[in-house]
Amino acid sequence: MPLVRYALYEKGIELYLAPTYDEGEAWGATIQHIAKEGRCYAAGCCMVLKKKDVLAKLPELEAYYKKVGKWINKGNSLISDPNGTVLAGPVSAKEAIITATIDLNRLHGAKWNLDVAGHYARPDAFTLCVHHTS
Repeated sequence: MPLVRYALYEKGIELYLAPTYDEGEAWGATIQHIAKEGRCYAAGCCMVLKKKDVLAKLPELEAYYKKVGKWINKGNSLISDPNGTVLAGPVSAKEAIITATIDLNRLHGAKWNLDVAGHYARPDAFTLCVHHTS
C-alpha cells in the first residue's frame, strides 16, 4: 500500500509496525525497503503457527494441513533501521520476542540522503490528499 506509506512518511513516522501473517525472504526484504524508503525504523511482526497447536484447537482443519510440515507459518519477524540494515531477526520457525535499541536522532541524518515525502517529493507533478478523521 505505497500511498498509505507515503501518507505516513509525510507525517514523519519514526517507527513503522507491520504485523502480518506474511513470512519469508520477500517479506523481510519488504520491511528493509519500507525502513529505507521511509527513513524510519520498521518492524515486521510475523506470527508463527505450529501445525500441532492449530489442530489441537481446531481438529476439523486437519484435511487442509495434511501436506504441511511442522510449521504452518514460520514467522521471520525482523527489525530494520532507516538504512535497511537488519537490527534483529529474522526469527524463523520458533516462538521468540525480538528487540533492538533504536536511536531516533539517526532519523534526521537519514532524511538528508533520501526523503521521499520531503525534498524528493514532486508537488509540481504529484499531490496526495488524505482525509484524516482524527
